[in-house]
Amino acid sequence: FLSHGSVAEEEEYDMVKQIMFIRADDNRLFRPFPTKLTHDHREKEDSACKGNLPKVLAYLTNPDSPTQLKGQAAELLSLCTNYHPENREKIGSSEGVITSLVSMIQNGLQQIHHDDQAEAFMHLDTFARAAEAIWILTYNSPSNHKAFVDAGAIEILASYLLETGAHKNDGKVCLHKGQQVGGSGRTPCHHARMWAGAALQNLAADYCDGTCWFEWNNASKTALVPHSEEKRGREITISAAKERETIASIDGLMEELVSMACAMSTKEKPSPEHPWPSHAVMGRDDGMPSLVPWAAIGVLKNLALSDELRHDLAYGMAYRCVCDAWASKDWLEAEKARDALHHMGRQED
Repeated sequence: FLSHGSVAEEEEYDMVKQIMFIRADDNRLFRPFPTKLTHDHREKEDSACKGNLPKVLAYLTNPDSPTQLKGQAAELLSLCTNYHPENREKIGSSEGVITSLVSMIQNGLQQIHHDDQAEAFMHLDTFARAAEAIWILTYNSPSNHKAFVDAGAIEILASYLLETGAHKNDGKVCLHKGQQVGGSGRTPCHHARMWAGAALQNLAADYCDGTCWFEWNNASKTALVPHSEEKRGREITISAAKERETIASIDGLMEELVSMACAMSTKEKPSPEHPWPSHAVMGRDDGMPSLVPWAAIGVLKNLALSDELRHDLAYGMAYRCVCDAWASKDWLEAEKARDALHHMGRQED
């Protein structure tokens, strides 16, 4: 448990400066791992990830902190947590962190119809940063996983996807006049949808003190069993069977996830209109809808771990769209699709 003080400091903490320092020119939107420079910067004693972490937590958890500062704090927590399990547990167990992040996505959900462009942008951007923090804090952490589930994160993330998606609203919310960027079609709505899907993906995943790899137990494919190169039958340390059941039971969500996966359009080379998610850069690409499908495919991949859900996924529209995504030249989409087909038992079809 890490205690943290008040936001009322004699000198205001410059979180934007710290974000830039820790990113160290790594402006990838999706960062599966930190760069060496990011790693080195966050290990400095006075960094936002070490000596000044209590200040960041104070901004995040203080109910009087401005929304924009809360979003910056959430981004810093993501930067501090990626490939850093010690920080993941330290941050997740700190008072008010889990509930604050869930409150941030709840508030963002309530503000998506805001008429004021600046307000809409700010709340959607903050939602995205909070959802990213949920994504990385949930990974391979039994305590964080349970805390986010108990705080209602699944239901709020699902509500956002439904409210902004094609199944319920024909995607019109993401085209709201207050959420356009100079008429360009870019909207932070899609950035938030990507991270909402990614967070659901991790909340629906099983973990084996790390990533679980699954193999079919026999040629008849009657059961998926976790394994590693060292030891078959590796023990599951976090089972998300109940969470997958919850996701599948939310009215319209399965259809929305399939619709998101079917919007995959990055087979060809990337372009300004269709950036590849693995190559996407913050400030340039984070408003584009082509960022969303990989995250939805990741949710479907984990839902297919459940026997009760696998058949409908493997023999419905989800299979067709995931199969198409496997041909993507973007490694992130292709990898998620490959694993989803494997869990469906149809990778060789």
